[in-house]
Amino acid sequence: MLLPILEFILGVLYGVSLASYAPSIIKNGLAESYGYLALLSTIVAVITYYLAGRLYDSGHFFAMILAGISLAIAVVTLESNAVLATVMLTVFAGINYVSIVYLAKETKDLIRAHASHYLGMSLGAILVYFEIKSTALLLLAFSTLCCKYVRVERRSIEGKRKLRLAEIFAVFSIFGLALGLTTMNVEYYIALRFDAEKEIALLVTTASLISSIATLIASPILDKFEARKLHLIALFFVATVFAIFGFINELSYAIMLIAVSDFALIFADSTLEGFYLTREQRGIAIAIMGISWEIFAGIGKTIGFLLHSISYEYPWILSSTILVCYVLFREKGLLRRVRFWISRDTFRLSRSASSS
Repeated sequence: MLLPILEFILGVLYGVSLASYAPSIIKNGLAESYGYLALLSTIVAVITYYLAGRLYDSGHFFAMILAGISLAIAVVTLESNAVLATVMLTVFAGINYVSIVYLAKETKDLIRAHASHYLGMSLGAILVYFEIKSTALLLLAFSTLCCKYVRVERRSIEGKRKLRLAEIFAVFSIFGLALGLTTMNVEYYIALRFDAEKEIALLVTTASLISSIATLIASPILDKFEARKLHLIALFFVATVFAIFGFINELSYAIMLIAVSDFALIFADSTLEGFYLTREQRGIAIAIMGISWEIFAGIGKTIGFLLHSISYEYPWILSSTILVCYVLFREKGLLRRVRFWISRDTFRLSRSASSS
């Protein structure tokens, strides 16, 4: 029960940062440098994931203290130093991700932790929307991480699945590329498309609040579905939402669609993480997840930035296409049916051609 509570508190401060980040970049005339900041974020994230994973496998958890310090620095420097804030936010996000996945005993724990983090983000964003910022939050986040550091214990997950690093890298690379094109840039896209600044906080608040509450309510569904099936269903739903999102011209509709996609992504992400966790070398497996995600999410963010400059809907259409192809590839039964339909139609065409 401790993990969701801690993630909620950390989510508050991360929500403050996220709601302020994109508007701050645009306000300071750094919109053209967004792609370079995304590249910097990717490089820092790869290093962070690797070091955190290795430290956790060795039984050292002081990185959590560094995460709290990084997040505090990010909030303080958002308005004055975008580069430093980018680095610090990335360090926090990397360490915190490894912590969540490492400490979760099963997929349910991951879903609750991610949902609680989103719920905290909604509260942090609403503080930005009403222009309420308190340095007490920094102390709260830091003391929370200290508590997490003291209470942490190494956990193992049931099962003896073999560690498949190549498969982990491939799957999370595809996942990262698709989401890098869209959700990783969504605040920036909306800030430009709808000329929004203060509304970004409203976006983060609404999307995080709706998705987190919906996830906590719907989490018992996990008992009724096989995790792999739930992962594919959730991703197909996300792909559909992305395809629609590219053609939305109203800010209110855009916010609601982001909330819906976040809800589905919590399930898709958590079930995927839980599926690949093993008893041995847990830290390095999580590091590979994060590294492959960040490398290709960074590539996706850069491509998405370039595509967005051509046409707003292009990143969303490409991301939707990648996710649909991924779902089709992973769903072997569906692929068999598709091959059957193709072979059947081919046979009919050849038969009709020979008879004529």
